[in-house]
Amino acid sequence: MKRISRRLAGVLALAGLFGGTGLAAAAAAFPTQPIRIVVPYGTGGSPDVMARMIGQQVSEQLGQPVVVENRPGANGIVAAQAVAREKPDGHTLLVADTGHLAINPGLYRQLPYDPVADFARVKAVVITPLFLLVRQDLPVASLAELIDYAKANPGKLSYASSGNGSPHHLGMERLKAMTGIDMVHVPFKGVAESVPSLVAGRTDLMLVSLSSVAPHIRAGTVRVIAVGTQRESPLMPGVPAISEAGVPGFEAYSRIGFVAPAQTPEDRMIILEQAIANALASPQVREKLAPFGMEALEMSRQAYGDQIKAEIPQYRELTEALKLKVD
Repeated sequence: MKRISRRLAGVLALAGLFGGTGLAAAAAAFPTQPIRIVVPYGTGGSPDVMARMIGQQVSEQLGQPVVVENRPGANGIVAAQAVAREKPDGHTLLVADTGHLAINPGLYRQLPYDPVADFARVKAVVITPLFLLVRQDLPVASLAELIDYAKANPGKLSYASSGNGSPHHLGMERLKAMTGIDMVHVPFKGVAESVPSLVAGRTDLMLVSLSSVAPHIRAGTVRVIAVGTQRESPLMPGVPAISEAGVPGFEAYSRIGFVAPAQTPEDRMIILEQAIANALASPQVREKLAPFGMEALEMSRQAYGDQIKAEIPQYRELTEALKLKVD
């Protein structure tokens, strides 16, 4: 035990160094093989791009290849279940978002993984804020005007989402509950189908990530009136936060981070966490996040785990109120 404690203390000291040199020394015995990052989405999306950018930097720091494996399917269940069953040696990581860790437990009656017990939180990396957009000719210019308009026209406004149980859907339902407005939900099979409905004026508003609608905002075919973060987002300065514009405490975003199989040794977790943190601090990585609608996130492992535990009952309460069950 004393030898283990001394070794861990040494790793902690080295992991505290910002530069890759100290980290490489700490990682002399780990990793011993390529690190695999499993992404629960197809190639080209924000989580995939983020994983590849971070992975390249981690590879350079730790001296081992980092391989990104895309395993989409069933709201991330396919990938999450696979990683949960992997050997807990630090060589396999999962890119997990709010849906996989906080929403799915309330959405599925028989979820084949436990987001708390089956995973060790390595590092929260980014958030993808959801922006509130309206069709170009909706006669509102602010959140307050939207709320007033919706109250004057109960049940007449419709909002699009990327599907039942998605952050876009649950975010709008939370907004309805917190403001007392009544709107009709129109679910689609993904963002690629929901956004055109707003652009064409078939639906009236939606919450969506900036990367999915930026060209339409620039073209003036949709208008953005607020963002679902606690304060103004650097992704679009000047757009007020919903929580500061009349709905205190409201949030709508997806948080993305890295998790590992439960029981992954603490010393390896520290090495991985610091390598990912170093990558995230890299200017070339941060500059590339914004076009994909992502903001770098500063959060400790403890806070990351605590937030997930707090969110699970919140989302479960919301899905139960909506009588949402996928299976």
